[in-house]
Amino acid sequence: MKIYHTGDWHIGKVFLHKSFIDEQREVIGKFLEKVESDMPDLVIIAGDIYDKSIPTVEAVGLLNETLSKLVMEHKRKVVIISGNHDSADRLSFGSEMLEDKGLHIVTDVVKSISPIELEDEHGKVNVYAVPYISPMKARAVFPGEEIKDHDDVARVVIGKICEKLDKSERNICIYHGFVTNSGERLQESESERPLSIGGSDEVSAEYFKDFDYVALGHLHGPQKVKTERIRYSGSLMKYSFSEQNHRKGITSVCLGEKQVGSAEMSCNIEEIYPSRDMRIIEGSLEELLAEDLSEAEREDYIMARIVADGELYSPKDKLDKVYKNILRIEIKRDATRLEGEKAEFSRANFREKSVLELFRDFYAEVTDMELEGSKEEKLASLLENMDMEEF
Repeated sequence: MKIYHTGDWHIGKVFLHKSFIDEQREVIGKFLEKVESDMPDLVIIAGDIYDKSIPTVEAVGLLNETLSKLVMEHKRKVVIISGNHDSADRLSFGSEMLEDKGLHIVTDVVKSISPIELEDEHGKVNVYAVPYISPMKARAVFPGEEIKDHDDVARVVIGKICEKLDKSERNICIYHGFVTNSGERLQESESERPLSIGGSDEVSAEYFKDFDYVALGHLHGPQKVKTERIRYSGSLMKYSFSEQNHRKGITSVCLGEKQVGSAEMSCNIEEIYPSRDMRIIEGSLEELLAEDLSEAEREDYIMARIVADGELYSPKDKLDKVYKNILRIEIKRDATRLEGEKAEFSRANFREKSVLELFRDFYAEVTDMELEGSKEEKLASLLENMDMEEF
C-alpha cells in the first residue's frame, strides 16, 4: 500500500501580520500534483488542518477544494484527524456524506477505537485514527480512568485499541501529539502551540510499538521517533524562522506484506518547494544591503539580524529597497558595549536628555530595536501636546 502522510497544514495561518493563504494554496497545489502523478492508495492528514478553531471563509474554501480533488477527482482514500488547533465540530461537519467516497474525518476519540478497514493486494489494513483530545475532555469521555496528562490519554486510548488489535493484520495508527522516546531529543519549532500549560505534553512512544506504521502530527519538522515506523511528516511549509533549515514535504510510505512481527515498510520524504522560502540574514547593515543573493532569494521572507555598534537610522526603509518581504528586524549589539550603555542609562546623565531622547533610549533597551520612522513621529507629536511639567 502506497501512503502519503502529511499534516499540520495550518490553513489560514498568519505570521507577523502576513497571511499565508496564497502560499498555502501554492504548496497544496504542488501536493495535489504529486498525488496525481504518484496516485497513493491512502492519504493521511494528521491534524491541525486549520490554524484557528474558527477558520476563515478562504481557509474553509481551500480545504473543500483540496478534498474534492483528492476524493472526487482522483478517487483517493483520505483519513483526517483533528489536531489541537482544530475545532472538532467544524472540521467534521457534513463529513459522513462522503465516507462512502473514501473520505474519513475522525474527530471523536471514541470512534478511533474501531478501525477504518482498507484493503490492497496483500490483504487487510486497519487504520486507527486518533484525534487530539485534551486530558480534561478525556476525563469526561473515560470517567473510570485515571487521566492527569497527555501521556495518560494515550495510555488509555491506545490501550483500548490494542486490546482488540489483530497483530496478524497490518495496522496503522494516526495520532496528534508530542510523542517521544525517553532520552531522545526531538526537533521542535517556534510555530508549535504547547499542548498544555504547567503540565507535561509528552507521550511515550512505547504505546505505539504494536503498529506497523504510526503517522504523527504536531511537530513541524519531519523526523522519526525511536524507529522509522513512528514518524512525524512535518508541516507542508515553514511557519517560523526557526524552521529555515527544515525539509518540507510529504512522507511517502510503502507498506508491504505482513511478515513475522511487522509488515515490510519503507519511506522517504517527497520535498515540496514554495516560491518563497524563510531566510535569516545576519551582518552589519552595509553587509546586508550588499548581500550576494539572487533576485528570487531577495523575494524570500526575511528576518534581518543587524549587527550594529552605533545608532541606526531607518534600517527597515533601507532594507525594504533591497528585500521585498522583510517580516522581522532584530538588532544585535556587542555585549560589552551593551553593558556599558545600560550603565550609562542608569546614571544621572538622563537629566541632560530630552523626554523624546529618554523614550528613544528606553525603547532601544527594552526591545533591542531603534525607535524610528512613523513611531518616532507619533511619539514626538504626542509629547508636544502633553504638559511637560508632569515630567
